[in-house]
This record gives sequence, structure tokens and C-alpha cells, in this order.
Amino acid sequence: MDGQTAMAFAADEFEKRHPRDTWPEWVRPCTSISYSRDQRGHYVVSFAVSMEEPLGAHEHWEEQDGEKYIVRVDPSTSERFRVFRTPSRTEVYFQVDVDPDTAEVVALQDSDLLDIDGRNLMRAKRIAMN
Repeated sequence: MDGQTAMAFAADEFEKRHPRDTWPEWVRPCTSISYSRDQRGHYVVSFAVSMEEPLGAHEHWEEQDGEKYIVRVDPSTSERFRVFRTPSRTEVYFQVDVDPDTAEVVALQDSDLLDIDGRNLMRAKRIAMN
């Protein structure tokens, strides 16, 4: 089993617990799925959302081709720069342990999706979940 397969098992478990027709609007555009391996060699798959960061001085949001991004304007030269940030506030709302030998999936965390306020979440242009 590889990481992609482990994520597929995790997505299947997520959908069993949270049928698609119950997903809040933010699930697809805001979810980031990642995995790591623990000391036993199991995959730990996490579904997380990131909170939007406050804009810095001389920054504003722009949209191009359906994608939102932050632009910083140098006040002395008026030169424009696209800003890329690593989110500092991330919240895991679903996490599972996937045993690569047996394909057993055990939930480690399963939050109520309605407890997450989708208004201040970072959104991606691409859909994170199929």
C-alpha cells in the first residue's frame, strides 16, 4: 500500500461517516488531505482546513481566472507582488489510522462538520476531494 491508496481508504471512511449530500459547502474547496507514517508503519491520514490569515500592510485580495490570491504593492515603487503563505492556523477535523497490511481503517478524530464555520477558511481553486 502507498500513501495514495491510504488516502483513498480514508476518503471512503469519511464518506461512510459523512455522506456527500450532508457536506457543508466548504468541504471540497477548503479541505487539504495529507498523510504521514507512524512508528508502526501505519498511515495517518488527516483532513484539515486552514483559516484565512489577516492581510498585511499594503496587501489586498485579487481574483483572476476564478482563483483568489493576495497581492502586495510596494508603496515606494508601486510594484506588485503575488504573496504565497504557509497557513499558520490549521484545524484537523478528520483523521484515521490505516494499517497497510490489513487495510483496516480506525478513526482517530471525527469532528462534526457543522461545528466548523466555513466563512473564514482558505479556499483552493482545485477540488481537494473527488
